[in-house]
Amino acid sequence: MTDHLRIFDTTLRDGEQSPGASMTRDEKLRIARQLERLRVDVIEAGFPASSPGDWEAVHEIAKAVRGSIVCGLARANQKDIARCGEAIAPAEGKRLHTFIASSPIHMQMKLRMTPDEVLEQAVKSVGWARGWTDDVEFSPEDAGRSEPDFLCRLLEAEGVDAIHVSSGSFFPHPRNPAGELPIEELRKTYDTLISSGLLTKRNYLLFSGRLTSGYFQRQWDKGRGDIRHIEGMNLPDAHRIKQAVSIPVL
Repeated sequence: MTDHLRIFDTTLRDGEQSPGASMTRDEKLRIARQLERLRVDVIEAGFPASSPGDWEAVHEIAKAVRGSIVCGLARANQKDIARCGEAIAPAEGKRLHTFIASSPIHMQMKLRMTPDEVLEQAVKSVGWARGWTDDVEFSPEDAGRSEPDFLCRLLEAEGVDAIHVSSGSFFPHPRNPAGELPIEELRKTYDTLISSGLLTKRNYLLFSGRLTSGYFQRQWDKGRGDIRHIEGMNLPDAHRIKQAVSIPVL
């Protein structure tokens, strides 16, 4: 049996957040049709609750596209999810992608919720999404700064069809770490945090082996000495870091 690589394209949603890249409804529709021609599996068409214009664009894409799954993004609340569900309703294949922040700083400062409250809200949101479609995706926002044990509890509780582990504006990297590297926690939780990908086994062997994990730890600690995490990492900075670091990035 051969593996199937599923393409999840977010040009029309996340891509539109790039400076100067905002699109009209007709422009989004044209791009969606081209993505369909390219046989993209899932097209994340937009964030319907963000504006009437985006709702209309997602709705038109849902009516027009038949060869790809049309996905809409929604915050983990009933109003957003209902708005998204209405927008993607005409699609032949539809997915509802809901998200909630999972890092301590986001839960405390943005949501003003405890971890248990976030967990409860996330599970409820998936239930609401199931009322609109059988295909539900969940993302823990700012996963790069989340506590591994809580992140795994959150992901395992969802019972969704797809998981997107989002780093938000944080760029985790051995040369740009947020804090201590939790080697022991990574050994226990890595398979849950990142369940697929070409480098999964290699990365796991790297930090689970007694000799290689020590090397990884030293590189991490060395990076912590003079560089702190950077909000809103831009592409040139990311490229320079990639060129400077020779070990795999988690």
